[in-house]
This record gives sequence, C-alpha cells and structure tokens, in this order.
Amino acid sequence: MIGSADFGDRRRRAQQAYRIGRLAGLPERGWHALRHTFGTHAALFSVNPWRLMAWMGHKRIDETLRYVHMASGHMRELPKSMLEAVEGEFDPDRRVLKMLGARGRLQQPDSNAAVVPLCKKEVA
Repeated sequence: MIGSADFGDRRRRAQQAYRIGRLAGLPERGWHALRHTFGTHAALFSVNPWRLMAWMGHKRIDETLRYVHMASGHMRELPKSMLEAVEGEFDPDRRVLKMLGARGRLQQPDSNAAVVPLCKKEVA
C-alpha cells in the first residue's frame, strides 16, 4: 500500500521524500504529491482500477476512480523506451513497475524550459 502509516511516521516520510528529491535533482515535492503522481501514472499505464485501489490503500473505488478519470482525458501513445522495457513481461504488477522505471530514465527537460502542467485548470 502506498502511503499508509501512522502519524508518527509522517514526518520522517516527508523528510525522506524531500531528501530523495534533492538527491535526484528534482524540485521539492512532499510525500502526498508523490503519492498522487504515482496514482496518476499508474492510471495512465492502464493499471486495473481495483489493483490501483489496493496499492493506494483506498477503502472505496470512487477514491481511485479520480485517477482513472483524470488519466482517461490525457491518454497518449507510450514512448518506445517504455514499451521496450516491458517486452516479455506478463505480470501486470511488474509491467507497471518497469514502465514507471523506464519513465524515470526518459530524458529530463532542460531546467530552464517552461514547465507544462499535466492538466490545465480553466480560468473562470
């Protein structure tokens, strides 16, 4: 389960998330943002919603379907490197983990380039 722990672990978990991000040269993001990122990317990779529900530790499927609905509006072709990473792997859990790993190896954008959000909010 991603992110389930008692209150005493939350501070240490948050500190670890920030430290890992700094070591990886990534912008600082808290544990909860990383959790949402994982759920979103797993949904983008077509993980079964019931499996994702178990991974995320949700009690109700409607909590998980937020990720699935968001992902369905942003579907696009997977990069060749991701498809190559899962060739010959038939276990769904391992396929997703390999795809997530391959995503991390994709060329990172120039740090001076503008950051494009995954989804744009409409301005009223």
